[in-house]
Amino acid sequence: MEPHEAQDDLESADRRMRIAEKEIEQLGITQGEFDSLENDFQTVLQDIAGDKTLERFRLEYEKLHKALKTSHETEKKLIKRCKELNSEISAHAVKVQIALKLSQEDNNAMDQVKQDVERTWKLVDQTREREETLKSRLSDLRFELAELTRRIDADETAPVEQQALLEDLKKQKDEALEVNSLRIQTLKDLRNLNAECLKKKTDLEDCKRNFLNDINEVKEGIDKANTDAETEEKRKRDMEKNLEGTKKTYEQIQDEVKNKEEQKVQINREIDNLRANIQDLKDEKQKIQDKIKTAENYNDKLTEGLRNTEETNQNLIGEAQAKETEIKRIQEELNRKQADNQRAHKEIIVMQKKIKTVTQEKTEVEYQKDFAKNKLQDLTNRNTELRRENDVDKKAIEAMMREINKMNKDCIDMEGLARLQSDEIIMKNNEFRKISNEVKASKKEIAKLKALIYQLKRDEDKYSLEASNAYSKYIQTLEQVKYKNSMISQLQRDNLDAEAKLKQQQNLYEAVRSDRNIYSKTLLESNEEIDELRRKYKILQHQITKLREEISSKNNLIREQRQSHSNLEEENKTNEQKQKRLEEKKKEKEGYIRNYENQISKLKYYIAEAEQEKMKQKKEYEMVINDRDILGTQLIKRNEELASLYEKIKIQQSTLAKGEVQYQERVIEATLLKNQIAGLKREYLIAKNQVSSTSELKKEVYRLQKDLMIVRTKIKALSEELQNPMNVHRYRKLEGTNPETYEMITKIQTLQRRLIAKTEEVAEKDFLIQEKEKLYIELKNILARQPKPAVAEQLGVYQENLKEKTKQMKNMINELNNAHAQVNRHRFEIERLNRDIAAMKEVWFDQRRKEKKLKTIEEEAEN
Repeated sequence: MEPHEAQDDLESADRRMRIAEKEIEQLGITQGEFDSLENDFQTVLQDIAGDKTLERFRLEYEKLHKALKTSHETEKKLIKRCKELNSEISAHAVKVQIALKLSQEDNNAMDQVKQDVERTWKLVDQTREREETLKSRLSDLRFELAELTRRIDADETAPVEQQALLEDLKKQKDEALEVNSLRIQTLKDLRNLNAECLKKKTDLEDCKRNFLNDINEVKEGIDKANTDAETEEKRKRDMEKNLEGTKKTYEQIQDEVKNKEEQKVQINREIDNLRANIQDLKDEKQKIQDKIKTAENYNDKLTEGLRNTEETNQNLIGEAQAKETEIKRIQEELNRKQADNQRAHKEIIVMQKKIKTVTQEKTEVEYQKDFAKNKLQDLTNRNTELRRENDVDKKAIEAMMREINKMNKDCIDMEGLARLQSDEIIMKNNEFRKISNEVKASKKEIAKLKALIYQLKRDEDKYSLEASNAYSKYIQTLEQVKYKNSMISQLQRDNLDAEAKLKQQQNLYEAVRSDRNIYSKTLLESNEEIDELRRKYKILQHQITKLREEISSKNNLIREQRQSHSNLEEENKTNEQKQKRLEEKKKEKEGYIRNYENQISKLKYYIAEAEQEKMKQKKEYEMVINDRDILGTQLIKRNEELASLYEKIKIQQSTLAKGEVQYQERVIEATLLKNQIAGLKREYLIAKNQVSSTSELKKEVYRLQKDLMIVRTKIKALSEELQNPMNVHRYRKLEGTNPETYEMITKIQTLQRRLIAKTEEVAEKDFLIQEKEKLYIELKNILARQPKPAVAEQLGVYQENLKEKTKQMKNMINELNNAHAQVNRHRFEIERLNRDIAAMKEVWFDQRRKEKKLKTIEEEAEN
């Protein structure tokens, strides 16, 4: 915010304050008005107090009075608050004016400091130029001196003129050295002045920031006060509206009270008339009531007699109906029980016959049940065994499939390395196709099983020999791997040591770089701050001019207002009090101004000192930059060498890791193959046992089918005889020997049950045979997929690869040793550089100490 804007805000705030003061004085009801209202209320309450009919009205009236009281109290509080806020705003406005004056004074001081700084800078530039000329002259003199000494050495018997020339030159040299020492002294003084000026400058900036913060706080306070005043005005308006409403309601209530009192008088008169009428009516009512009571008593007696007779009649009718229903129900129950008795008798006869047949059937069923239980137990045991075998087979198949997938992946990875493996894979695929064709044909050619089993046995022996050879090779490779691992771990340790040393070097380099960055940042920040200060000085000057104009205009306004309000005695008194306060504050501000002038004089000295310190830091910074550049170039070289070494190490590590992975995969494959061989052996034995039992199962199926055919023919013949019985009249002659129809039916049922059970058994056995055939086919496929002589060739290839890798490892170890030697060399160089840096630091610190001592001596001398 610019100063003229701030002045406008202050003027507007001042106007608002005055308006607010007038409004606050005019606000609300006066105490006298409120007392008169209170007296009126009390009189109304006393008038209403005795009458109960106006109780409700009285309560509402009291509520309104309470609301009026509370609103009056809140109004008082609000007016008090408004006054407090107004006083706070006026105090803030005074503070703002003081702050503006102080900022103006600060700007003047800053301008003076600025001029001093510019002067010091000019002096510094002049001294620099002189120093450069002196340096060039000194170098020329040194060169001449060296030339003269050389000539003296060459020609010892020099003439008298040359000796005189030499003496003159020596005198000139001494003079030049004295001049140089004087210049150095003046330079040091200038640096001290610059440093002091910088310090003063920073202090002034801090003071300025504090003043700006105070101004902002005052502005915020004014804004807050304005917002509070606005809110209070809104509340005041609302309260005024509420007061007007309450006044209107109060007037309405008073009118209503008057109307009610008039109505009350009329109602009292009417009540007296009504009371007289009510008394007459009461007497007549009493007579009529006596007559009604006598009539009612007689009527009650008659109605009671009628009710009793009607109740007795109804009870009798109900009892008669209930008895009739009971008689009917009893007869129905008797009939039902008789029918049930007859039915039960028949059922007993039938049940007796059934019990005989059931006992016979029970014995047969129990026998069949025991037989079936035994058979079921056998079947369940066999089923569980088959399931277990099936699960084992499935797992083995899954494992084989996984291995096949792994082998395929390995083959794909190794295609680029060896074309031989691709040819072998093609061969394997062809063999796999052939085996699949053989598997399809094996369903038709079960007779060739024995020959295939014999061939499998031979293959098994061959694979076992191959596995034993592979295992021995695997043990050898394991030993080699252990040796390689130990070598790798040793190399990794050496590598870690080298990395740690490299990290130390990097840390040192980063420290130097961070120091350089800090110095450069401080330089840039100081330059930026100086630019900002210059810009702020200009802005503040502009603001101060505007504020002066605004203050002058304000003063004119204040004079006019004083002339206009001179007639009023009360305002004169207040103005006189304000004048006294302002004079006191003026005295305080004059004291502040003196303090600030003292501070400004100190700040000038600090700025001069700061400038000197800045020059020193610049030189030191240039020295450090040169050192950093030298170290940077050396570090870059070392980093490039280390990067190349690291790349080589990474390549070697990656090749080693790949070799390890491939070796582990081969080891895993060998173990899996062993497991597969063991599983296949077990499956082969199971399959062999199952194949031997298939012929017996087939014979049993054939026999059962034959029995089934015989039973079916018997059932058919018996059913035909039942439908068309022959020799119907023969039952008289062969009465004892002819079987009953019921027994025949039971036999047929038992035979049917047996037949169903047998068919189920046959179906189960067919299903088992199919499963066994599937298992056999799967086993055949698995055996076809088993590794062949090609695997041994692959192992040989892997061994050759391993040998190559060991050679590569040896080469890498040699390279690593060379790298270690290079790292050691770099380490020694870094240590030497560190020593140089430490020596340089010591020299620098000594210089600093000497400079500090010189400063202290100079300060003491000045004091």
